Amino acid sequence: MTERFPDPIKTWIEQSLPSKQTIMTVEKLKGATSTTLYKIVTDSDRYVLRLYDNKSWLAEEPDLAAHEAASLKTAAADHFGARSPQLINVDESGKQAGLPMILMQFVPGEVVLKPDDLDAWLKELARVLAGIHRIDADHFKWTFRRYTKPHELKVPDWTEHPVLWEKGMQIVQSREPRYKETFIHRDYHPVNVLWTGGKISSVVDWVNACRGPAGIDVGHCRNNLVCLFGVEAADTFLDYYKTFAGDRFSYDPYWDFVAYFDFVYPGPLKVYEGWNNFGWHDLTDAIITERLEAYFESLIEKCT
Repeated sequence: MTERFPDPIKTWIEQSLPSKQTIMTVEKLKGATSTTLYKIVTDSDRYVLRLYDNKSWLAEEPDLAAHEAASLKTAAADHFGARSPQLINVDESGKQAGLPMILMQFVPGEVVLKPDDLDAWLKELARVLAGIHRIDADHFKWTFRRYTKPHELKVPDWTEHPVLWEKGMQIVQSREPRYKETFIHRDYHPVNVLWTGGKISSVVDWVNACRGPAGIDVGHCRNNLVCLFGVEAADTFLDYYKTFAGDRFSYDPYWDFVAYFDFVYPGPLKVYEGWNNFGWHDLTDAIITERLEAYFESLIEKCT
């Protein structure tokens, strides 16, 4: 279904394009849960427009558009084994149409959640993430922050392992291990990765990128893999990541715990809408809760 932009947005897009082009079609893209994405086809090229229309998120982080624009520029400076969308233009304040927005080059590929060869798929996911973590971002403005405060955690009603939760909470409330800052995507998971011919062609959704511990990216992706495939797949991904990262990475389960609490707290756990949008309809809230509980238990075992 072809969408129509308000005149101010349409004018801004046309003025932003590198040469005079005519907008032919506009299609709302699936998968975005906190912003709205549109695919724009002109008479000679393709683009993506992101509107930052989540008012509560903008109230917390009014610089979202500036943040993602800077992230795209940083990622584009180093082809980390895949591509990031090329930034075309950004309206940081929403002056043009009332909402902040960025215009990007469309990147080819498709989300793949049910690969024919799971092992090869996990290996490729790990390879590209290790490449992202090699990007030089020493002067990148945005830095890592936790989404949950360790000392405000409480054992939730939905867990069947309250004693293990107490142990996990003690771990994240302990002294944070020292780490070398690196460029992290901060939301690296299978729905934000596009594939072409069995290889990752692009990584998208860079609005949360920052400097921080590589382990938080690894842990976040592992949470998603646990939900989709189980603990074994998440462990295989970690093993591949350690191989690709080499001496640059020293695994510490502490960051898996931080990523876990960021992912599940306070709950109850729900199937991520993005999985359904891209054709994965086999999961239920009960299945992902069971898998994540098993994963949490495996993390505790690593620390005992």
